[in-house]
Amino acid sequence: MTEGLLPIQWPFGGLSETLGFSDQGPGTAREYQNVRGLDPVTGRLRGAQRSGQSKYLTSALLTSGTKVQDLICYFNDNRQVSYSAFASGSETITWDTATPSALDCYGVQVDRQGNVYALDGNAGVVKYSADMS
Repeated sequence: MTEGLLPIQWPFGGLSETLGFSDQGPGTAREYQNVRGLDPVTGRLRGAQRSGQSKYLTSALLTSGTKVQDLICYFNDNRQVSYSAFASGSETITWDTATPSALDCYGVQVDRQGNVYALDGNAGVVKYSADMS
């Protein structure tokens, strides 16, 4: 048996978990852990180790020897708009129309494009386009 170098290609196609091992796509890996295809230091397309993470806390936890027990996702809903109720009698009507049945309408919804959907009578739904004024 002769000795020689065996060319091994880096799996730039990433991790493949969609098919069985025998049907794995070319240039993909069965297992991929803490690696990436682009070297962040040189910018070259070659195998590289995934970079580490920075410390979240620079100081110690509340008491020394305390272990982290849970990691959670957290987000702060910082709304820029505040809402308040109209005073009774100060409501304004910006748009109104009669439904085809001319009955009272108790259910109205507006979608993100401004279309209005209204319950008409006992079993009908009417859609009014956003460009109606």
